Amino acid sequence: MDREMNFLFQIRGRKTVRLWNPNDDAVMSPAERDHLFTACNDARPTYRPELDARAMCFQLEPGLGVHHPFIAPHLVHTGPELSISLAVTFRTPRSDDWSDAHRFNEQVRRLGLPAGRVGRTEWVDKAKARVIRTARATKRIIHAAPPHEGTDPP
Repeated sequence: MDREMNFLFQIRGRKTVRLWNPNDDAVMSPAERDHLFTACNDARPTYRPELDARAMCFQLEPGLGVHHPFIAPHLVHTGPELSISLAVTFRTPRSDDWSDAHRFNEQVRRLGLPAGRVGRTEWVDKAKARVIRTARATKRIIHAAPPHEGTDPP
């Protein structure tokens, strides 16, 4: 899974792209989706061959492309010949809101509380994103503040 969207365009050779529905809980649970945004160095959920039947399969050849949705699990296979493709990666204001809403959910889960599914209600996602952004800005301000007079520097 990638934390953004892209368009993949095939220029030379052939490639098979499997994409799974990013909202299919059998492929990736809401908790796994949330964790994806806070543990950037952790391993992604493991590929499970039994999920192949749930994948959308695209055979790319020169001149063809595929849209890769936000955090959609995917698997790409190239053939034996040289394969050249161009990926145009992008984010949108909505995907930025979803990213921060997933981060919010991960923090809520760490407290042992239930977290509502991202993407269900736009205003809830925006509110969650605002909380995360406010916390991030507050942390930056606190770390950038000079020490108070009369205190020893760290």
